[in-house]
Amino acid sequence: MSNTLTIRLTDEEEKWLRAMAKKTGKTRSFIVHQQLLLARSSQRFRHLVGYIKDAPEDLSTRKGFSRE
Repeated sequence: MSNTLTIRLTDEEEKWLRAMAKKTGKTRSFIVHQQLLLARSSQRFRHLVGYIKDAPEDLSTRKGFSRE
């Protein structure tokens, strides 16, 4: 199944997108699609960032480690 999405870009974003398309030889649509997939895949592991087993949820609550 294929769906179409229309988005508005700033001049700076459009310039970047055109430059990337020219540099890679890929279409602008392909580049946007790849970036969307990349963003989606990085979200799958976001809940693990900074995770330490058996540590307090907020490590800043541990006292005694400050050098003030």
